Amino acid sequence: MQRALILILVIVFIFLAFSGVAQDTGHPFSVGERFRFFIYAGKLYVGYQTVDLVSIDSIGGKEYYKIKGLSRSSFFLSIIYRLDDKWTVYIDKETLLPMKVEKDMVEGRSEGFFVYDMDQNNRKLSILDKNSGKVDVVNGEHDIFDLFSLLYYYRNNPHIFNSPFTFDFMEPHALQTVHFQEEGVVDIIIPRISKKRTVSARKVMQIGGIGIEMYVSNDSLRVPLKMTVPSILPGDKKLLIEFYIDRFEPGVQQGKLPDKYKSLTYK
Repeated sequence: MQRALILILVIVFIFLAFSGVAQDTGHPFSVGERFRFFIYAGKLYVGYQTVDLVSIDSIGGKEYYKIKGLSRSSFFLSIIYRLDDKWTVYIDKETLLPMKVEKDMVEGRSEGFFVYDMDQNNRKLSILDKNSGKVDVVNGEHDIFDLFSLLYYYRNNPHIFNSPFTFDFMEPHALQTVHFQEEGVVDIIIPRISKKRTVSARKVMQIGGIGIEMYVSNDSLRVPLKMTVPSILPGDKKLLIEFYIDRFEPGVQQGKLPDKYKSLTYK
């Protein structure tokens, strides 16, 4: 069981890991938006993930969103496998393509600080190991995304996913071409909102591959509600890793929060 849990966490957190003031308009999110997700492996609580859109900054006249996150294992699971990942994603405010990801990681016995620079024009990913100074360059074929920049991109451009959307997915030391497509509107249970009443959500699913699924609310905010990541264990056994929204704080320009989200607020 211990070996299986470690394997699960390694797989999950591959996907996880990966101020100036300016006017923030035209997007379904804004500065100040905050999320917390609880993570379950086969119904067992194993940790949590936070995502904060903290600011809009500017470099050389180009504005970008700065998003900070934390991935942390539960107290009991940390006894056998400690996870404490801190990361920052910089997303171009105009294109919503990621520009850079910084990751300060502790995963089991592995520790490190990595900086991922995306050259979207030339389809290149530069990976800097801050501890050793080593730099690796990986060539891609499409726009490059990590998991959370992909989520923000989808929230602003859902129509693009009506047919398969192809991009290069950022893994710890490589790029993998993947395809995602919106599957339509479904009704799902979000425990923090209600254990009985369903919530209307749009389902976005990976075509092929391991079959990652993302569910965002079917409203103008397109709130990320749930994500699932299937994991294949030894003996061809399958375990579903599930991320459920537990807390949500809207940004300063997102207007009045719909009543259905009141149970998610930090206040």
